[in-house]
Amino acid sequence: MSLKIFHILFISIVLILSCFLFFYGYHHQARGLSLFGGLLFLLLIPYLIWFQKKMRRLTPALCFLFLSDDLWACSVCFGDPSSLMIHGTKMGVFFLVGLVSLLLLLISAVGFSWHLRSKKEGAS
Repeated sequence: MSLKIFHILFISIVLILSCFLFFYGYHHQARGLSLFGGLLFLLLIPYLIWFQKKMRRLTPALCFLFLSDDLWACSVCFGDPSSLMIHGTKMGVFFLVGLVSLLLLLISAVGFSWHLRSKKEGAS
Protein backbone atom coordinates (compact mmCIF):
# COMPACT_ATOMS: atom_id res chain seq x y z
CA MET A 1 0.00 0.00 0.00
CA SER A 2 1.45 3.35 -1.00
CA LEU A 3 1.73 6.29 1.34
CA LYS A 4 -0.76 8.24 -0.78
CA ILE A 5 -3.43 5.55 -0.46
CA PHE A 6 -2.72 5.18 3.26
CA HIS A 7 -3.12 8.94 3.74
CA ILE A 8 -6.43 8.99 1.88
CA LEU A 9 -7.63 5.94 3.86
CA PHE A 10 -6.59 7.60 7.14
CA ILE A 11 -8.43 10.82 6.25
CA SER A 12 -11.53 8.77 5.34
CA ILE A 13 -11.43 6.94 8.67
CA VAL A 14 -11.09 10.24 10.55
CA LEU A 15 -14.03 11.61 8.53
CA ILE A 16 -16.19 8.66 9.58
CA LEU A 17 -15.12 9.00 13.21
CA SER A 18 -15.80 12.76 13.20
CA CYS A 19 -19.28 12.04 11.81
CA PHE A 20 -19.81 9.53 14.61
CA LEU A 21 -18.58 12.10 17.15
CA PHE A 22 -20.99 14.70 15.77
CA PHE A 23 -24.01 12.40 16.00
CA TYR A 24 -22.97 11.02 19.39
CA GLY A 25 -22.67 14.55 20.77
CA TYR A 26 -25.96 15.54 19.20
CA HIS A 27 -27.76 12.49 20.60
CA HIS A 28 -26.40 12.96 24.14
CA GLN A 29 -26.85 16.77 24.17
CA ALA A 30 -23.09 17.34 24.39
CA ARG A 31 -22.75 20.46 22.28
CA GLY A 32 -18.97 20.57 22.60
CA LEU A 33 -18.52 17.08 21.15
CA SER A 34 -21.05 17.73 18.45
CA LEU A 35 -19.43 21.03 17.50
CA PHE A 36 -15.94 19.51 17.47
CA GLY A 37 -17.04 16.55 15.32
CA GLY A 38 -18.88 18.79 12.86
CA LEU A 39 -16.01 21.26 12.63
CA LEU A 40 -13.49 18.47 12.11
CA PHE A 41 -15.66 16.97 9.38
CA LEU A 42 -16.09 20.32 7.63
CA LEU A 43 -12.35 21.01 7.72
CA LEU A 44 -11.32 17.56 6.50
CA ILE A 45 -13.49 17.55 3.37
CA PRO A 46 -11.62 20.45 1.69
CA TYR A 47 -8.30 19.02 2.90
CA LEU A 48 -9.08 15.65 1.28
CA ILE A 49 -10.02 17.35 -2.01
CA TRP A 50 -6.86 19.49 -1.87
CA PHE A 51 -4.67 16.47 -1.12
CA GLN A 52 -6.07 14.49 -4.05
CA LYS A 53 -5.51 17.42 -6.45
CA LYS A 54 -1.98 17.94 -5.13
CA MET A 55 -1.10 14.27 -5.52
CA ARG A 56 -2.38 14.25 -9.10
CA ARG A 57 0.05 17.08 -9.91
CA LEU A 58 2.95 15.56 -7.98
CA THR A 59 2.66 12.00 -9.28
CA PRO A 60 4.69 12.59 -12.50
CA ALA A 61 7.39 14.46 -10.55
CA LEU A 62 7.61 11.65 -7.99
CA CYS A 63 7.98 9.07 -10.76
CA PHE A 64 11.07 10.86 -12.10
CA LEU A 65 12.46 11.18 -8.60
CA PHE A 66 12.27 7.44 -7.93
CA LEU A 67 13.96 6.38 -11.17
CA SER A 68 17.35 6.45 -9.46
CA ASP A 69 18.51 3.05 -8.18
CA ASP A 70 19.99 4.63 -5.05
CA LEU A 71 16.57 5.62 -3.73
CA TRP A 72 14.96 2.19 -3.73
CA ALA A 73 16.33 0.93 -0.42
CA CYS A 74 17.77 2.36 2.76
CA SER A 75 21.30 1.68 3.92
CA VAL A 76 20.05 -0.95 6.38
CA CYS A 77 18.46 -3.00 3.58
CA PHE A 78 21.73 -3.28 1.66
CA GLY A 79 23.32 -5.30 4.46
CA ASP A 80 23.00 -8.88 5.64
CA PRO A 81 19.36 -9.76 6.46
CA SER A 82 20.46 -11.77 9.49
CA SER A 83 22.72 -9.08 10.98
CA LEU A 84 22.22 -7.54 14.40
CA MET A 85 21.38 -4.18 12.84
CA ILE A 86 18.39 -5.67 11.01
CA HIS A 87 17.31 -7.50 14.17
CA GLY A 88 17.52 -4.24 16.15
CA THR A 89 15.52 -2.39 13.52
CA LYS A 90 12.79 -5.04 13.62
CA MET A 91 12.67 -4.93 17.42
CA GLY A 92 12.42 -1.13 17.28
CA VAL A 93 9.47 -1.34 14.90
CA PHE A 94 7.75 -3.95 17.08
CA PHE A 95 8.32 -1.79 20.17
CA LEU A 96 6.83 1.30 18.51
CA VAL A 97 3.80 -0.63 17.21
CA GLY A 98 3.29 -2.10 20.68
CA LEU A 99 3.60 1.34 22.29
CA VAL A 100 1.07 2.89 19.92
CA SER A 101 -1.29 -0.05 20.45
CA LEU A 102 -0.98 0.28 24.22
CA LEU A 103 -1.73 4.01 24.07
CA LEU A 104 -4.78 3.43 21.88
CA LEU A 105 -5.98 0.72 24.26
CA LEU A 106 -5.57 3.05 27.25
CA ILE A 107 -7.42 5.87 25.47
CA SER A 108 -10.23 3.44 24.67
CA ALA A 109 -10.34 2.30 28.30
CA VAL A 110 -10.66 5.90 29.51
CA GLY A 111 -13.48 6.51 27.04
CA PHE A 112 -15.22 3.33 28.15
CA SER A 113 -14.89 4.30 31.82
CA TRP A 114 -16.38 7.72 31.04
CA HIS A 115 -19.24 5.98 29.27
CA LEU A 116 -19.90 3.73 32.28
CA ARG A 117 -19.68 6.70 34.66
CA SER A 118 -22.15 8.73 32.60
CA LYS A 119 -24.54 5.76 32.51
CA LYS A 120 -24.29 5.38 36.29
CA GLU A 121 -24.89 9.11 36.90
CA GLY A 122 -27.82 9.08 34.47
CA ALA A 123 -29.49 6.16 36.27
CA SER A 124 -29.40 7.82 39.69
